[in-house]
Amino acid sequence: PTPQPSSEAHVARFVALYSQIRTVTSYDVLQDESTGQYRAYQWLLNDDLFHLSGNESNFIQRYTLASFYFATNGDAWKECGRAFSLSSPQQGGNFCGEDMDTWRFLSAVEECQWFGITCAITAGKVVDIVLTDNNLQGTIPPEISNLSFLNTLVLSENSMNGTISTSSPRLRT
Repeated sequence: PTPQPSSEAHVARFVALYSQIRTVTSYDVLQDESTGQYRAYQWLLNDDLFHLSGNESNFIQRYTLASFYFATNGDAWKECGRAFSLSSPQQGGNFCGEDMDTWRFLSAVEECQWFGITCAITAGKVVDIVLTDNNLQGTIPPEISNLSFLNTLVLSENSMNGTISTSSPRLRT
């Protein structure tokens, strides 16, 4: 169940986000609280401090990466899962990596700055996802096919299962 919006602006944002997400995710999946897609939608609606409206060119990309994060048990990743508290020493705030110069997944910055993500400089589209040996567990969500510029997906030494659909015209093989 989706929480009821409380203000006119919140209702408009709720409708815009939902409408965009429904172009890539089925109603049943989006209503199932156990799915990464449901959790990503709730995160975008309620917790993402970047506050996208749903009309941005990178909105589906951000939703797809958030779905991937939740579908792969991102909160249990070895490195660079989202920060739960800026003051938490074990989380290290919003920065992570060897030199503490990388943004954690789900940080309030462009998703191209998140750990393990590389984007094309001019287009701002994800071209590489490299998350080797990071305790990813689960299934890659089908929304990954929305990353139409994705060239490299490296998830070795994790506990992943399932297949990646190549039937989507957006995914190049």
